[in-house]
Amino acid sequence: MSINNCSLWTDVSKGLPRGTRIRSFAISGTNIFVGTWDGVYLSTDNGSNWSSVNDGLKYTGIYCILVVDNTIFAGTYGGGLWKCKISEMVKK
Repeated sequence: MSINNCSLWTDVSKGLPRGTRIRSFAISGTNIFVGTWDGVYLSTDNGSNWSSVNDGLKYTGIYCILVVDNTIFAGTYGGGLWKCKISEMVKK
C-alpha cells in the first residue's frame, strides 16, 4: 500500500505466510482476496490483517482468482477451478 504518490510504502502482509508469493488478487467491496501458493487469504481491513479462507479447498496452489457477483473463483495448479460464495468466507 502506498500514500503520498508512492513515495512511502507500508507493509500490509501481517498474517500472510512469511515469504509468500502473491500470484493474484481480487476485490469485492471492502474485502481484498489474494491468491498465493499457500491458498487464498482475505483482508477486511484494507490489508492490515489477513486470514486464510481455504476451508474445503483441496488444492492451495492458486494461480488466479476472480470475483463475479458474490462468488470468488480460484484457478489452481493442477487442481482445477474452485468457487465459493463470499458470504461463506467473510465472518459477519
